[in-house]
Amino acid sequence: MDGISQLNDSLVNLTKVVISLILVVALGKALREYVLIPKLTVIKDLQYLGKPRMDGRIPGTVVVCGGSVAGLVTAAVCADHYESVIVVEPEISVTSKDSLQLGETQTRIGTDGASMGVSRRTRVPQWLSTHLMLPMLYKGLEKLFLNLQEELDRVGVEPIPLQIRLGIFADPYSPKDNKKHDPTSSLAPLSISLTREALEVLLRRLVTKSRSNVQITRGTVVSLERAKDGDNRLDGVVVRTEAGRSALPAQLVVDATGQAQAGFKWLKAAGLDQLPVKDEYDQKRRIVTATFTVPPHLHPICRIPWGYRPGSLVVYPPDASIGETYGLIWCISDRNKAVMTIAGQEYRDKPHSAASFRSAVTAMPGYKLNRLPGWVIEFLDFLVEYETECAPYYDDLSIGTFRWLKYNEMASDALPRNFVAIGDASMNLNPAGGQGCSKAMSDAITLDACLRRTPSQTRELPYDFSLQYFQKQAARIKPIWTSMKDQDYAFGLTQPVKGETLAVGAFRRRYRQAALKLCAKDPEVFKQILNVMYLLAPPTDVFAPMLAIRIFREMMR
Repeated sequence: MDGISQLNDSLVNLTKVVISLILVVALGKALREYVLIPKLTVIKDLQYLGKPRMDGRIPGTVVVCGGSVAGLVTAAVCADHYESVIVVEPEISVTSKDSLQLGETQTRIGTDGASMGVSRRTRVPQWLSTHLMLPMLYKGLEKLFLNLQEELDRVGVEPIPLQIRLGIFADPYSPKDNKKHDPTSSLAPLSISLTREALEVLLRRLVTKSRSNVQITRGTVVSLERAKDGDNRLDGVVVRTEAGRSALPAQLVVDATGQAQAGFKWLKAAGLDQLPVKDEYDQKRRIVTATFTVPPHLHPICRIPWGYRPGSLVVYPPDASIGETYGLIWCISDRNKAVMTIAGQEYRDKPHSAASFRSAVTAMPGYKLNRLPGWVIEFLDFLVEYETECAPYYDDLSIGTFRWLKYNEMASDALPRNFVAIGDASMNLNPAGGQGCSKAMSDAITLDACLRRTPSQTRELPYDFSLQYFQKQAARIKPIWTSMKDQDYAFGLTQPVKGETLAVGAFRRRYRQAALKLCAKDPEVFKQILNVMYLLAPPTDVFAPMLAIRIFREMMR
């Protein structure tokens, strides 16, 4: 009897353990689904994007300051909520009739005789650099614009599953034999691949054709007009045009001035009692980009794993642990353009030929460790041979300080209730992660969610509207900032945020490095990492208990 009693007790205890584990797992899933995903991502809010308001539009006008990616996406969002939207953009290339058409990139002869690209957008430093369009951007565009596919057809781009290699790690969504892989059969999230020029033209066409209440006008916002009745709001902005200065009334003012972050300067000039704290650091980043146009008749000569359809990517970030100071980004973009960027800390060489670009790649320590796929070198060999036909042009760029303006930490009575900042205007990131456009879309979706909670009957936004937006925004973009800053602090010449040292984030760097090593062994782990990078999953996913245990084991090896 004692033996039976002990067995029964053991079974009862085992049952309790199993039930406890089931409850822990269920609670973890519930926490992720109902707390972490809504707080740290825009996935839940995305489903409402582009849908009409139930109670009609809010009376009044929104002024969007800046007409680049963040400004155009935000204009479309605000047009669904307000009677009218005015986008104020200083560059004529954005406001002229030609702005709706793709043009040929202008070039000039550099001091070394190389063909250098000439930017049509002096206020967009990365105009000619490689652009990574991660899936969040496409998901947002798909919701906002019913005419998206029609306009993509005009530029010869189709959405395809994003094919990406991160250093030595193959696309986890693809079979092992990538050369036989048909991208259309992949389960990877859809994305598009465009040059910056093609992306902006696409967005301008989408906005102007689908939102008749949006006006894009040429001018420069020079200051903000605070409410004369003493209320904590803005009455509008002051715009400088060829005809002089004039006031432009606004119920909502959106700073979409990009890396200029002009909103901070306007608020300071307006005499606010409190300004946002600035976290900023300098990674001393230099970029060289080469753009080759590969004619269709040359495609069979050098085959690449996913063909020449826009969308395939190779991202090889520099590994500080082996002494690398620069990395490589390679992609096929619109109009048969193969765009390659070498970027890193204090990278001073200027490879302005296919041969010198190849030499720069093969000089990477990672190349000598076979971390780059072999076909990338084969492709560079092909470009060396057919350089004349591919007519390359180059671009050299130094990236300045990365800065986060923490509007979310301001007091609600110090921040104008109807002012928001979108994209780089609130936080400009190291572009190496390719998350700039996705972050701009994430901010626009966050703004959309905040506006949906605002009734149409009132002309004035709630007293804490701006603070609510910035706090919601901060929760979603802080993990991106922390991740990129951690990686940048691995390089010794980085000037850290005031009050920090380069030792900040050391444990997280080790954790990330171990996670990436695990990616090479397990495609499912790599898929989890990519979904976080794509902003399709909360960053807490990389600390899920079972995954964390595996990563800690990798760290101890």
